[in-house]
Amino acid sequence: MAAGLLMWRMREHLDDPVFGRRFYFLFAGFRTEAAYWESVVALRKVGIAVISVFLRPFGIDVQTYCALLLIFFAAGFHARVWPYIDPSLDMLEMLCLCTQFMTLYCGLYLISPSVGEWGKEAATTCLLVVNVICLSMLSILFFLNSLRTGLKVA
Repeated sequence: MAAGLLMWRMREHLDDPVFGRRFYFLFAGFRTEAAYWESVVALRKVGIAVISVFLRPFGIDVQTYCALLLIFFAAGFHARVWPYIDPSLDMLEMLCLCTQFMTLYCGLYLISPSVGEWGKEAATTCLLVVNVICLSMLSILFFLNSLRTGLKVA
């Protein structure tokens, strides 16, 4: 949170060589208005960890509902800000958030005792398809970016 606050307060001075040399890793790739975004991502990850640890006594379904809510708000906030300089990274981040959401949502079907065998197979198929699409898009973006920057793809 301290790093996010620092980035927010110093957003006009991001081009300063002394400041940039120290903190470039925190705001590289983000638009100037969203230099604090790395902290938002870190808070989301901490939120998932807090949910998984502290809500464990309430059961996996409560954990999943809370994680779904967190990811829903994270996706909405991401869509409002679009923090990356490269629009393809914004789309990829949104795709990953949607994949996380769908993975948790379909996982609820897998743990529900009232869902039959056919429903669990449908949920498993949905999980597989959504995650393969996300991985494929990530691979395509990596490949296109490596072509654009001239890196060799092994």
